[in-house]
Amino acid sequence: MPWLAANDFHRLLRLIDEEKDLVRVLLGLLYERERLISWRAIEALALVVAEGMERRPEMARDLIRRLLWSLNDESGGTGWNAPQAIGAIIATNPAGLAEYIPIMFSFREDPSLTEGVLWGLAAVARARPDLVRPYVSEIWAYSSSPDEQVRAQAWWALYNVEPELVQTVDVSALSGEIYWQGEMRTPAQLARLGGRSSSY
Repeated sequence: MPWLAANDFHRLLRLIDEEKDLVRVLLGLLYERERLISWRAIEALALVVAEGMERRPEMARDLIRRLLWSLNDESGGTGWNAPQAIGAIIATNPAGLAEYIPIMFSFREDPSLTEGVLWGLAAVARARPDLVRPYVSEIWAYSSSPDEQVRAQAWWALYNVEPELVQTVDVSALSGEIYWQGEMRTPAQLARLGGRSSSY
């Protein structure tokens, strides 16, 4: 989708009623090798869910179940970006979808999914930090991970629960990248931007 490459989410909102296969296409783009496109597809999927919530109230649950299935060995696939997509969808209605937060969090022990789980928690925390607060001590444990991306995402999750939680962290020493508003940014850039709002 060229509008994803152009970071044009306004075009997406115009396509929602025109493209019947939009959700299917976005789900397919979660496996896109170009990392930025797959992250933008996650944001786009959440926007589609948010827009269609009144007309199709079960859309969010249906998509979360589908994404969870992709993480199941029996699915025959590998849902690499499923945790962050689940988190983004939960963030569209955190109170109504809170039951899926512990399920999403349970996938953190798979090293290939840890980064996505932490980003998904950050997405939920931007909307309802209280729903992520019970996981703070476990998130902190990832702050010392040998994986730079995991360390960055742990910082991001904690920052979105409460910025004061990470006020002593030297963000200039965090070299990982975090998806925010259509682009990949470093923790230092996000700290300068004050990037804590409902946008991805």
